[in-house]
Amino acid sequence: MIFFALCNILRFSTVPFLNQNFIYFYFFSTFVCLFIQFLINKFYSKSFNSSQKMLEHPIESAKPYTALALNYYLPQFFVPLWNNAKTRFCADGGANKVFKMETEKKIDLKPPHAVVGDLDSIKDDTRKYYTSKGTEFIKIYDQDFNDIQKSLSTIAKSKLKEPVIVFGAWGGRFDHTMGSIHAALENRDIRTYFIDDNNFATWIYPEDKGIITKQEWTTKMCGLLPISVPVEKVTTKGLKWECDFGLRMGTFISASNEIAEGAKQVEIKTSHPILWQNQTKKLKDLPIK
Repeated sequence: MIFFALCNILRFSTVPFLNQNFIYFYFFSTFVCLFIQFLINKFYSKSFNSSQKMLEHPIESAKPYTALALNYYLPQFFVPLWNNAKTRFCADGGANKVFKMETEKKIDLKPPHAVVGDLDSIKDDTRKYYTSKGTEFIKIYDQDFNDIQKSLSTIAKSKLKEPVIVFGAWGGRFDHTMGSIHAALENRDIRTYFIDDNNFATWIYPEDKGIITKQEWTTKMCGLLPISVPVEKVTTKGLKWECDFGLRMGTFISASNEIAEGAKQVEIKTSHPILWQNQTKKLKDLPIK
């Protein structure tokens, strides 16, 4: 960018001099700048297409995943997604939620492999029950981090490679919701997805290519939200209202957008992390047996 700016300054500074040599230099420098810019754009595009990866809804992909239950409302479709998870974690009081659902509603739920946090919220009967099931309790007493941060950090250290689906992260107190979104951004080596009755969301990073949108679990309604830092440039392909500009809170964001008719994926090239949000279908429309 500095090179192009210097070229422009040099070119325009020569125009007032009606010397033929300067005019030749003006056109030559213009050609050189445009040619270099063309090569950079071509190289960048090629690099983007070859090295970056396309994300996919973790349920639609039918690949193994890790489930993490937090201490808030669990979605209506929680049971099959929890039981089908390769690995199951609870963040402290989230174990109470899973235990209550199993005992009060007489639902067969697999026990968590581990419960992580400062363990000040877990009830005695919950702990006793899951201890008998072989659940590991990992106490991390550090008040500078919340329970989802501790859980994601533990998952990262355990070398699990599967994406993590977080339940109970959104709704309730807004600071808790933002804390969950922050924790996912903080632990960006773990691919984290948030799913509830209304939303499916994940962070899109500069190294990502976009997301596959089969729309088995989601509708066409979506958004790109720059809630971490201003996004200098985001380019999309596959939306009804495409982006090819910067997004910034308080200036312009892409909310209430839609996946384009017939689009099987949305390509997203972003300069900075940006939150992708997609609407979850109603329970009756979900492919749950």
